[in-house]
Amino acid sequence: MQQLYWLLKTKMVDLLKKENDSLLIQPSDTLKVLLSTKIPVDAIVTWGSSYVNESMVTNESIPVLKEINAFVIGGTFNWHDVLHIQATKVGPNTVLSQIINLVATTQMSKALIQKFADYIYQRLQVLFVACTKMAAMASYLRLGLFSIGP
Repeated sequence: MQQLYWLLKTKMVDLLKKENDSLLIQPSDTLKVLLSTKIPVDAIVTWGSSYVNESMVTNESIPVLKEINAFVIGGTFNWHDVLHIQATKVGPNTVLSQIINLVATTQMSKALIQKFADYIYQRLQVLFVACTKMAAMASYLRLGLFSIGP
């Protein structure tokens, strides 16, 4: 009876047999992640043990052993065996989503020193162009006045 209650309470998602939209996954859902599939959300392992390739987040080339109560990151790959995981973070709360937002925010904002350097560059660029034109004109006049012609 307790097993039936557990099965009714949780959703089992078989990632190989059926494609599910990750937007349908809610926190505390139980998911079954098969061999060589991507882990869809941040979660805690509730059953099984497997090696997970976390190189996309940690840049570590060696897969990490994940056992019961271990935290797995969404977007990483399950390499060795079947895992049952319980979703903890979904959508914009996942580690991968936070990394993407942090990189986007950083790329869009300029540091104070960068703004100052851009200001100085714009001013010096105008001065450099003016000096170059004056030097070219002076050179032209000098060669025109002192040239010996036929």
